[in-house]
Amino acid sequence: IGDAVEFQKKYNVKHIPIVSRENQLIGIVSDRDTIRVSAQASISDVMATEVLTCFEATRIQEIAKIMLHEKISAIPIINTNYQLTGILTKADILGFMTRVISMNQLA
Repeated sequence: IGDAVEFQKKYNVKHIPIVSRENQLIGIVSDRDTIRVSAQASISDVMATEVLTCFEATRIQEIAKIMLHEKISAIPIINTNYQLTGILTKADILGFMTRVISMNQLA
């Protein structure tokens, strides 16, 4: 967990997807998970293993609905081989919407 906390601080992230050697998602650790436990605990002790995911082709509106309904602030994105390709956060969606609104105002 100590390493996870350092990673979160270094890269200013709140969520760390945990993947297998084949890059398949096996869990996720949030900043809330790392706060609640000792620095000596292992990632496998605290990571959430039941993780909602979306495919790369999922529309951003659908992802936003899922995140709102499930009250989550990030969702891992996977490809058709179930390999992690990214993570989408509420901040990413807000940034996208801001850009879309700005572009529409220019038109």
